[in-house]
Amino acid sequence: MKSFISLVIFILGIFFIQGCSKTPEIVQKEDLHVDVIYLDKRMLPPNAKVTVILEDISKQDVKSEIIAKQSLMVKNAPPYTFIITFDTNSIDYKHTYSLSANITVDGKYIYRSDEILNPFSEIREKYTIVLKRVAMTKSLVNRPWTLVSLNEEDISLETSAKKPFIMFDSDGKGVKGFTGCNNMFGSYTKDGYNIKIGPLASTRKACMANMDIESKFQKAIGATTKWKLSGDNMYFIDADGKTLAKFTSI
Repeated sequence: MKSFISLVIFILGIFFIQGCSKTPEIVQKEDLHVDVIYLDKRMLPPNAKVTVILEDISKQDVKSEIIAKQSLMVKNAPPYTFIITFDTNSIDYKHTYSLSANITVDGKYIYRSDEILNPFSEIREKYTIVLKRVAMTKSLVNRPWTLVSLNEEDISLETSAKKPFIMFDSDGKGVKGFTGCNNMFGSYTKDGYNIKIGPLASTRKACMANMDIESKFQKAIGATTKWKLSGDNMYFIDADGKTLAKFTSI
C-alpha cells in the first residue's frame, strides 16, 4: 500500500513539474537585406573591413545590446551587400533599434554611419546605409599613402593592378610599401619636414606591367628630402623644391 501511495505521489509530482515548466520559445529567424555605400571615390586597401550591426539602443547610459553583427573583408567597390539574420524573439517592438555600419583598417575607423536607422519603424525590402568619412588627425606615420602622381603626372595602372603605396611606422625608423611590381622595406629618418628614406631593400620579381612606374617611384623616393601634408594628400619634394610624388590616404 505504501509503495502504491509513493508511486501515485511520484506521478503527480511529474505532472506538477511539467505543468510548471515553461514551454521553450521557438526560434524564428528573419533577414534584413542591407547595402553599405560611401559617396567619395577613394579606394580602400585590401585589409579594410566592413561591418554591419543591429543593436538595441533603448537604454540610456548603458552600452547598447548587439542583436546581430556581420563583417566582410573588402574585395571590390561598394555597394557591400549583407544579409543580417536575427531571432525575432529577441526583438521588443517597444524598443528603439539601430542598423549601423562602419569600415575599419587595422582596427581604426575610417568610415562610419552617423544616423539612426531603425529597421522596425519602416519595413523595406532593402536598407541602404550611407557612410561618412571619419576625420583623421594629420600625420605622416601609421597611414598607407597611395601613389597618385609622379613628377606631377597622374600614374596609369591596369584596373585590377595593386596600387603603389608607402607607409611609415610610428617608431620613426621603419618604412614599407609597394612600388608597382615589388614590395619594399627599410628605414627612414625624419626631422620636422626634412626626411631621408633609405637604405631600402625589395623583392626581385619581374613584372610585365608597371615596371616604368616602379622605376620612377624608386627614383623619386631616393631624391626626396622633404615632405608636406595638404588635406588628405602627402607630397615628396626634392632639394630644389620640386614635387616628385603625390599620395593620398584613405
